[in-house]
Amino acid sequence: MPDAAFSIASSENLDLFRRQILEWYDVHKRDLPWRGETDPYRILVSEVMLQQTGVERVRAKYLEFIARFPSIRQLAEASTADVVRAWQGLGYNRRALNLKRTAEIVCRDHGGRLPDSTSELERLPGIGRYTSRAVACFAFGMQVEVVDTNVRRILSMVAGRPLNTRETEDLARALLPPGRAADWNQALMDYGALVYRAKPARTGKKPEPFASTNRFWRGRIVDTLRGHDTLSLTELLHMLAYPNRDEQRVRTLVHALHEEGMVVYDVSEDRVSLPH
Repeated sequence: MPDAAFSIASSENLDLFRRQILEWYDVHKRDLPWRGETDPYRILVSEVMLQQTGVERVRAKYLEFIARFPSIRQLAEASTADVVRAWQGLGYNRRALNLKRTAEIVCRDHGGRLPDSTSELERLPGIGRYTSRAVACFAFGMQVEVVDTNVRRILSMVAGRPLNTRETEDLARALLPPGRAADWNQALMDYGALVYRAKPARTGKKPEPFASTNRFWRGRIVDTLRGHDTLSLTELLHMLAYPNRDEQRVRTLVHALHEEGMVVYDVSEDRVSLPH
């Protein structure tokens, strides 16, 4: 197992570090349902789910989602409401909307096949630098670095000092073992998650109660609509029976969600629903 005090001093140290991490990974790698998957669409689903949600929560939801939408074309042809309902429990519902939009674009403009270049992937909704590289590496075998927070922490440890984004990516690229980019990137992620874990931050600040945030209320609005075809805004407000509910805030957020395409708000009828 690599020593936490390890620092880079020579190419021999780089080779030793690579070998130690890969040997550890061969024994301790996590058994995840998307590992070893060859369908780029399914890898994309897992990466989008993992963007802001822990592995254990994603594990079960990934299998449910793939069972419901086994191909990118079936996702593209599904109603947005069904996709948002299937996303329940993962949070950050905008990811579901972006994934659905990506499926539609891929089927319309790319013949139902995800592009294999990072630049083309990044043109799709909700796919940024990290996700594009993860899909390119894990789905298409490209020799590219994939840097998440776990990898950043480990490489700063290896370098012996905090690294900025460019330095982290440069070091990650330099460490890629020929022909084993996918194993290497996943090995670093697993090592960071299982062994070299992040220390809790000490900010001294009192955290804002989650129930007072817009994110909380946006999530509650969408969760409530999942169980109904349509609701009047008055009915929606009545069902949001949480302490400190702010009617004006809910109304403002409904309008914002409508503008984003997450919900449909009929002003004339004062009714709101998930998109069809």
